[in-house]
Amino acid sequence: MKVVFATGIFPPDIGGPATYVDGLARALSHEGTGVEVVTYGEGDENQAPFPVTRIGRSRSLPIRYTSFFLAVRRSLQRETLAYLQDPVSAGLPATLAALSKKAPTVVKIVGDLAWEIGRERGLVGEGVEDFQSRPHRGVVGRLQAAQRFVARSATRVVTPSAFLKKIVTGWGVDPERIEVIFNAVRSPESPLAKREEARRRLGLEPGPIVMTAGRMVPWKGFDTLVAAMPEVLAREPEARLLIAGSGPGEEGLRRRIEAASLERKVRLLGPLDRESLALYLRASDVFVLGSTYEGFSHVLLEAMLAELPVVASRVGGNPELIEDGEHGLLVDPEPSSIVSALLRLLEDGRLREVLAKRGRERARTFRWPDMVTRTKALLQDAAETSSRSRR
Repeated sequence: MKVVFATGIFPPDIGGPATYVDGLARALSHEGTGVEVVTYGEGDENQAPFPVTRIGRSRSLPIRYTSFFLAVRRSLQRETLAYLQDPVSAGLPATLAALSKKAPTVVKIVGDLAWEIGRERGLVGEGVEDFQSRPHRGVVGRLQAAQRFVARSATRVVTPSAFLKKIVTGWGVDPERIEVIFNAVRSPESPLAKREEARRRLGLEPGPIVMTAGRMVPWKGFDTLVAAMPEVLAREPEARLLIAGSGPGEEGLRRRIEAASLERKVRLLGPLDRESLALYLRASDVFVLGSTYEGFSHVLLEAMLAELPVVASRVGGNPELIEDGEHGLLVDPEPSSIVSALLRLLEDGRLREVLAKRGRERARTFRWPDMVTRTKALLQDAAETSSRSRR
């Protein structure tokens, strides 16, 4: 079996999907599986032990998609499977390429892309679950149609949570073809830095530190965290909030911080590579994820592995990772609930210690080797199923 990864991002791009594809592709290649990657990006540098084709992002959309289609089609030789990492930008041209070559596809669905883009552009107001119940027009409707076509065309579908499996089932995909394979992150290769050492290396001042991270889009709830900070500061005046990430909402968030006169208490760190993020996590006292929508969060796993107590919203895939009061605190994604949970942890060192240790043990059950083994087995099964159907 040979696997062609069709992905929107790949190193040197940073982000969960890039890290996932790089790690999984290297693991499969090391075990003897043929691997190629087709991705968007500039340049032709390649430090991976397998071919990587990059399609320039500066090209117009029709040319970009056509180039991606042709690159995937060239890679789909005999006994080759395409593993698609999204249902539109990479998934749509790759699906058309696979159909033209009668090759099987597996698609990983990590969220409802039509809803996400609609929310970013202000075209959708409802939550992701309500969004499933009615058709939409315009660009959102076209995105809905594209991702459903890709998912329905796939031999198998991978989702990282049961929550997303339910969403994709609603797209008309047989639940028997959908496999839940939880995300995993590789454990740090070096011992965790002590909190004091991490703070020294980062030049952070004394005082409680609350950390969060993610793409700056409406559903991540960063505005809610900023709104919660005055109440936290009323009880914990030395506390600070560090926000890692970037995105279309960054300037709006910066203005909100300035309007609340919180520039000294809320700091935007910008995008961080994995090593830098790990150091900031070790320097912090609490991690908070106040999003209103999550498929399954990589950064929650990173925080828990860093032995950091977490506060997370009770939405999407978060309850599949965290049992409230056992591995962290689950809250409603609104300021008063977040304030209560943050103060509870900041004022109770023993609870922080207990949840940090239990959280780390929980995160360790989402083992990278197990994820690789399950994914390889699913890809092999999809390839064999397709081969039998062609006989």
